[in-house]
Amino acid sequence: MPFYTFKCRNCGLREEFLKSIGDTKEPLCPKCCYNPDVDGDDERMTRVFGKVGKPQFKGKGFYETDYKEKPK
Repeated sequence: MPFYTFKCRNCGLREEFLKSIGDTKEPLCPKCCYNPDVDGDDERMTRVFGKVGKPQFKGKGFYETDYKEKPK
């Protein structure tokens, strides 16, 4: 199961949670869920998407032709 980063809508706390891919339920903020001054909807955290690029393989042994299909 992968880790996902979430940010609280109310206090801005960022936390990582281990969640399954199919689990779409947003977690509760551990800081705000015990605070009586916070609304019930503001306790939820939203998922933060990072900037992820494709991997670059550099160095000896990585060639463009390594992953192409060979002619028959």
